[in-house]
Amino acid sequence: MAPYPTEVRVDLIKYYYRNGESFAATTRHLRTLFGRNNAPTENTIKRMGVKFEATASAADERSTVRERVPEIIERVREHFTAQPSTSTSRASQELEIPRTTLRRTLKQDLKMKPYKIQINQPLRPVDMEKEIIERIENGSMSLERVWWSDDSHFDVSGYVNKQNWRHWGTDNPHLTIVRPLNPRRLTVWCAISSAEIIGPVIVNGTVTLQKYCEMLNESFIPVAHGLNMVENAWFMQDGARPHRTEEVFNILEEHFGNRIIGLDAQQFTGGGITWPPYSPDLNPCDFYLRGSLKDTIYRDGIGTLDNLEMAIRQRIEAIPHTTLQAVCGEFEKRLRNVIAARGSHFENLIY
Repeated sequence: MAPYPTEVRVDLIKYYYRNGESFAATTRHLRTLFGRNNAPTENTIKRMGVKFEATASAADERSTVRERVPEIIERVREHFTAQPSTSTSRASQELEIPRTTLRRTLKQDLKMKPYKIQINQPLRPVDMEKEIIERIENGSMSLERVWWSDDSHFDVSGYVNKQNWRHWGTDNPHLTIVRPLNPRRLTVWCAISSAEIIGPVIVNGTVTLQKYCEMLNESFIPVAHGLNMVENAWFMQDGARPHRTEEVFNILEEHFGNRIIGLDAQQFTGGGITWPPYSPDLNPCDFYLRGSLKDTIYRDGIGTLDNLEMAIRQRIEAIPHTTLQAVCGEFEKRLRNVIAARGSHFENLIY
């Protein structure tokens, strides 16, 4: 904080004596004048009071801030250009420069900022992406005949995208979102293709193996047959534990043969394509459907599970076919970007 001007320091000392020479009482009074975040601390008031009684002066006699000499600035620049991840404490020791001077040089003179490192998943083989691209190019797979499936939780209490939500202001309002320990939620499962969405299948609770098999046999497969989207079509599912069972793959193999994309698909069927765990967002249900639904559903108040279910159904029914075609077409672009990124995160190649 910049030093207080002399006239302000005089006023602070006056408040100190008017409040019976009580540092605590003076601090409380000043908070009503300056605001809690901008008021002088109790220690600041103590230092001023002690100094005034010792010297009869309210002036700040500290020496003015000295400019960093060009030699120091250049030494700091060279050091952090060569070793940008060095801590300021270690750099202070190596350069024999006070840490406060070092930090001021970095921020004020060199305009540097301490950027945080990002933690991503390790590189993984891109065999799956290459195999699908090869199948698309040789005609053994058409993206117009692929079902992408996934489920997601929707809480009655709402959804906040912390990555996109910001509060601009001069003071930190310390905003928080209070969420119940046991939230009221629905689990929503959908299968999406370039032609249609099957679902939502809504479960009040967790999708178990038994429930997932019922969803496939009763809600998905009959509808997919009715749309003529089973023969020569592919089905993709994520790697959730209930999905990776013999019962599930028997159901899928009966209707889709070896045209299954999923974790452990080859283990249970002897064919198909293995969808790797912890893969980047390639599934249209991940990179489009889930986020789009949550961003629109929670614009209005929900309040109850019934209202939440109705809003989910209405939003899904309102998605036009042109959007489905565009979203599924995005999949191939994402595959090629994953290959270009050698299995790492690839969003910087898209946006």
